Amino acid sequence: MRVYAVAFPAFADADRARISAIRERFDRLATKILPHVTLVFATEVLDASGLARHIAATVRPAAFECVFRATRVELDPFNGEYCVFLVPAEGAREIVALHDALYTGPLASELRKDLPYHPHVTIARCATEAEARSVADSIGALEMRTWIAHVHVLASVDATFITTDALAL
Repeated sequence: MRVYAVAFPAFADADRARISAIRERFDRLATKILPHVTLVFATEVLDASGLARHIAATVRPAAFECVFRATRVELDPFNGEYCVFLVPAEGAREIVALHDALYTGPLASELRKDLPYHPHVTIARCATEAEARSVADSIGALEMRTWIAHVHVLASVDATFITTDALAL
């Protein structure tokens, strides 16, 4: 079973509705997982309880504000899709620090040094770059203020994500 660590930003209702409308149309994972920032990508090095223990031992409690002000289009090197990301302006440094802290100890060998880590929330997956840019352009100006207050451990079972633990920051 593959496990992940993610943060679910606490978007305001209007922002959550805006993101959901886009994801329902352009992201096949919209019905499987809420908008999130991935901190630890799929791993089998630890099981869910092991990952939860690693998070608890590694992360210092400190919730933080995150403000998404931009979108970015990026090619997913694993499946060839073009993704549209919400990108944080404020809070990005704290997300990167969480990611980097979690890829220590038992997860140190899992860190992908060939792919830079860019904190983001995926809101669309498109077949072409032109389609992804059109989605990104349709979003217009952004200022989505949110808080990140928990790290969640997810397990992937039969293409469904199940939350096994939530650890407060």
